[in-house]
Amino acid sequence: MNRNYTLDNYFFQNDSGLDELSNRIGKVLRKEMPRSRASKSSIQMLINYACSLELVKTRNAGMVDILLN
Repeated sequence: MNRNYTLDNYFFQNDSGLDELSNRIGKVLRKEMPRSRASKSSIQMLINYACSLELVKTRNAGMVDILLN
């Protein structure tokens, strides 16, 4: 497991994961709300929120890994 959990390294290493995450959010929104239009800012807000949750999860995993080892 990589022990370098800085913000820059996280986003640099997980760039493709963020693209996949934004695509999944877009698919869910299109499926759940086919007739309504979600504004780009709303979609971007959801993507940013989901990315921040992933970052917190990764940081916590890193902290647990450091504590156990």
